[in-house]
Parts: sequence; C-alpha cells; structure tokens
Amino acid sequence: MTLLNGIRQARRRPAARATVERTLCDLRPGESAHVSALGSNLSDQVRRRLTDFGFDEGVEVTMLRRAPLGDPCVYRVRDYDLCLRRREAGAIQCSCPLTQAQNAVDGTQNTLDQTRQADARAQQTPSAEQPVSVSDAEGTNPAAAAR
Repeated sequence: MTLLNGIRQARRRPAARATVERTLCDLRPGESAHVSALGSNLSDQVRRRLTDFGFDEGVEVTMLRRAPLGDPCVYRVRDYDLCLRRREAGAIQCSCPLTQAQNAVDGTQNTLDQTRQADARAQQTPSAEQPVSVSDAEGTNPAAAAR
C-alpha cells in the first residue's frame, strides 16, 4: 500500500504475460523463448552437457537458423551460438509469449492457405495446353507444325 494524496492506494503488480509451453525445436527462426525445463528422457550426460552450455531454467534462447534439411538448428544462448540436433532441442521445454506462439500458428495457417490457393490455380489450368518448346517455335518439330 502506498499513500497518494492522503489516500491509501494498492500497488499495482505488473500483469502476468500469457505464455505457451513448447519445445525448443518448435521455434521458428527469429523467435525467442525462456527455458522452463529439460526433458526427463535425456541421459545424465546430455543433461549435464546442456546445463554446461547454459540451458538453465529462465534463460532466454533465440532460434537463429535451421539447416537446409531441418536438422540441426542454431540457437543463441547467453551471447553465443550453439548448434543442437532436433532430438536434443525437442527435449528442452520452453515458454514463449502467447502473441509470438499465435503468430507462429497464424504463419503456418497462412502458408497452408497459400499452398491451397496455388493448387486450386494449377487445377484450373486446362491440361490440353502444352508448353511450346524452342524447337516448336523454330518450326523444326513436325508434331508442332501439324497443330
């Protein structure tokens, strides 16, 4: 309680941010999250190694990039970059702000919508039309001359 103009006022606590629990491998490039727990399915050796690398509870981790085939991924932890396999990243539980998690879902949905629209456009194209090759344009293809 504080005293303001002779009136007692309750101190306002900052509003708790809504978070979503995800695994580290679910992050997309550029997204950040805070480590909440290391998975129980990790061996003691791997768990100790991850702790040595800085994956402690509450530490902020940012996903920087993913290899062309999706494994491994590069994460920024405590001012340095670290490469983890998808298996290890999947065992690290993290919490990220709800808005960021929702944007990831929306981005996935937008990508799916774009794919569906492209498929629909491809199906509308008449299949009887065949692309004209260079030899067709020059008149050296007898099948093209018959058209």
